[in-house]
Amino acid sequence: MKYLTCFVVIAICLFGSTVGSCQEGLTVKLLTHDGKDIEGKVLSSNEDVIQLAADTGTQIINWRDVAVLMPVTQDVPPHPPDAEPASAPQWVISIQPKASLTEGTQSQQTLGGQLALRRSTEVQSLTAGFDANNSLTTQKGTSSIRTHEYDGDIADELFVTDRSYLHGIGDGYHNSSLHLYLEQFYGGGAGRTFISSQKDKLTMTTDLLFVTEHFTTTSPSESFPALRLNESYAHSFGKLQGAKLPMTLSETITGLPSLNRADGWQLRGGATLSIPISKLFSMSFGFSDDYMENAPNARKNYSSSSTGLNFSFPASD
Repeated sequence: MKYLTCFVVIAICLFGSTVGSCQEGLTVKLLTHDGKDIEGKVLSSNEDVIQLAADTGTQIINWRDVAVLMPVTQDVPPHPPDAEPASAPQWVISIQPKASLTEGTQSQQTLGGQLALRRSTEVQSLTAGFDANNSLTTQKGTSSIRTHEYDGDIADELFVTDRSYLHGIGDGYHNSSLHLYLEQFYGGGAGRTFISSQKDKLTMTTDLLFVTEHFTTTSPSESFPALRLNESYAHSFGKLQGAKLPMTLSETITGLPSLNRADGWQLRGGATLSIPISKLFSMSFGFSDDYMENAPNARKNYSSSSTGLNFSFPASD
């Protein structure tokens, strides 16, 4: 069986009014959410991390941890007293189109993509994302099967301390394999970063949600309160020869137990391994699974995996 996956990543980094101001050689100053003040020369950057040559050595910082980022000029002191931020909040946009083709006793074609946006300030991190997958499976002598899955969410983190934050979230989810026409949930809670270092980051968040579910079958719609329990972890490994950025393994697990229904619970999980090959190219291996206890069909879980070659466009001058 032949398998071909095409996976392209386009990452655009913006801060201030300058597009692509993360080019190599630029001296920048950044402030992280946990209070770290780092100044150094940009060695490399992509849509996930930025690598700086600082006085204390090479620093690798995840964009998610950055609150303020600004260029350093000679006429601006390193630590000006009572100075206003010299740049607007940072915006990061990531677009990930993808396609796959499987040929054998049956044929499967899949098209999809991901769009992610993030805006960070000193005390706030706003993220929004949309994921779409559409596949067509055909086999001689049987009817073709088309499945589609769409997921969109927006989340806001308001930091009250260096590591603790208030959290709000809204999500819409459609999955034809689970006979789920639309699931929506809205709510809020709090979270905390328990580990934050150059190599590891661990965060946990708890939210109180109101959930509504509409199915494509004759099953009635459902509404119920629920908890959202989320754990996210990322670890950076060593670099491959010729690569400027480290390998990164990230995983997340989310549970949605209902507060008043025994069968109203859901469990989502996923993991991605990113292996930079050079400044522009990296390999990625991903897996995700979604289990829904009250799905109105015999199969209650939906799994997907991906393997691809990622390309990040270099920052413009």
